[in-house]
Order: sequence, then C-alpha cells, then structure tokens
Amino acid sequence: TLVASDAGLRAILWPDEAPIGVFADPCTQKKAPPIGSSAAELAAAVAAVPGTDLVSAPADVTVGGYPAKHVVLTFGEDADCNADGQLSADEFYLWYSTSAGNARYASELGSTIRVWIVDVDGAIVWIDGETYKGAGPEPGQEIQQIVDSIQFE
Repeated sequence: TLVASDAGLRAILWPDEAPIGVFADPCTQKKAPPIGSSAAELAAAVAAVPGTDLVSAPADVTVGGYPAKHVVLTFGEDADCNADGQLSADEFYLWYSTSAGNARYASELGSTIRVWIVDVDGAIVWIDGETYKGAGPEPGQEIQQIVDSIQFE
C-alpha cells in the first residue's frame, strides 16, 4: 500500500487479494453475494455500489500491458450513514475479499475513488486510488501517472 497525503489527499491501495464482491448495504455492512472473478463482472458491481455516484462507467484500459477495467466513483450525501455530514472510516463499506475483515470503505464524503481491475494472465489485480473533495486535478493525475508506470514481471 502506498499512501501520500497533504491538503489534497491521494492514496493508492493495492490489496494482497482482489475483492470478490460489493456491499448490498454499505451502511450496515451487508454483503451482496460474491460476484465472480472476471474484471468485467467486478467492474459492473463496483459501478453499482449503493450510495455512490458513478463518474466514469467501466471502461476498457490497459495497465502494465494487461487488459483492465477502470471505474470512477464519488461519495455524496447518500453515503452518509449517520446523516451528520461526517463519514467515519468504519461506516460506509464498498467491497470485500475472501479474508475476514479485508474490506474497503470510503474515507470521506465527497471523495473520489478510481478503480483499476487488471487481468494478469487470469489472476485479478486490484488497484484503487482515492482523492478528497476539493483536491483539484493534480492528485488524480498523480495517481494516474503511478498506475501508468506499473509493470508486471
């Protein structure tokens, strides 16, 4: 996991295992059934996480020379589980993997999460990057530059 922060937080997360599903109710942490292992199925599920706003629908891209799906989401007032305008780190869950406790949550209302789901010879590699509301374009561009530099060996 690489995390860099300043006034316009940006973070890149590369979990040890790719998610297998999303939460049907992110506020109660109710899991939807596992999706499957294809990048297309996972991207479609990410694009439909309740309480999120789809900025960019699943698109075909290449990461490190391998086919991938890219999805961009934001989190607005619908992501506020307490209706107090303050999203805490353990309230709004997005997707989960097979290991207990290995799940991703939204960090802040108004943040943007960019997801790349890469098919590396049949193995799914999951990369996501987050920027906070009002960060401007630079943090998102920096995340894209890092993803563009990834090479698989």
